[in-house]
Amino acid sequence: MEAEYDGTVFSLFSILDNVFRENKLHDKITRKDMGSGLSSLSLKSSDAQGELFNTLPDADEKTLKDGYSLSSPSPCSTACLPYPLQHSYNAAAYKYFEPCRTSFSGQEIIKYSGKAYKDILYAWMSELPIEKEVIHFAWKIVSAGRMQDMENKECNYSPKKRGSSAEKARCDLADENIKKVITAASRARKESHFLMGILRFSIGSSGVPVAKCSPDYFILPALAHHFTLRFGNSVWAIIDEKRNISLMHAKSEPAKLVIFDPDHPWFKEETDSNKENFDDWEKMWKNYHTSINNESRSNPNLQRRFIPIRYWKYLPELNDQKIDKP
Repeated sequence: MEAEYDGTVFSLFSILDNVFRENKLHDKITRKDMGSGLSSLSLKSSDAQGELFNTLPDADEKTLKDGYSLSSPSPCSTACLPYPLQHSYNAAAYKYFEPCRTSFSGQEIIKYSGKAYKDILYAWMSELPIEKEVIHFAWKIVSAGRMQDMENKECNYSPKKRGSSAEKARCDLADENIKKVITAASRARKESHFLMGILRFSIGSSGVPVAKCSPDYFILPALAHHFTLRFGNSVWAIIDEKRNISLMHAKSEPAKLVIFDPDHPWFKEETDSNKENFDDWEKMWKNYHTSINNESRSNPNLQRRFIPIRYWKYLPELNDQKIDKP
């Protein structure tokens, strides 16, 4: 039995739905293009095939194959957006993963470990080629939870500790597949928290605060809730230049995840006549940074460790600073 995977998180949970419903593992996964709705987009296609399942626990002997050679996926780009998001501004970012949460596999995973469910989402956002490991991870969590449910039922135990076995399975870093998922999730989670602290918003000619970034991972969906709470009912936008995607928040509306449109009124470039006025906030911030800086305690190496150079071009206080090689 084969499964097709198009690189989206929704396709991943669709595969998990089949695994958990049938209690049976697919013996092969094939990476496919997104299909309808993306014909006008320039995306790299990957026709590579590979054996997905190799050492999954409690799997049928007939479904286990040797080897795994699925090639690394192309960058997330717009392929990560579900089709309706590609042509409309009507999808709320906080509902981006809603189909995953309400799916059969999503409910099964959350039932035994909400932390594991979030780990899977962050691992997918890392864009690393770890589909096999993610399915192994989910299978082990749900298998451990179901087994404990059966034991509790047979022994008339209280269900209060329902998730204890699943949590133990989640923390089993001796399992290489589990370790890869937790590591990938940790990296994506770390960058999302990092950007929450260093994103700099500048006001353009439209009067809308806009922040630009090129994160290593596809973490814009993870930023929506934080910045909605931070800015309240204000208008703002975050642009992911690496993936050509923007997170936009209008008054009285939830933040929306859409394909970046440079012609949108919010993103108009400043004209020469009003650029100086809009630079006042940036000048004020640079003056503040200069005034609190203590040159005698300058430590460039430590500065690079806290804020890697690849982020400097988006920080007004650092983007014109001379970069010395360590």
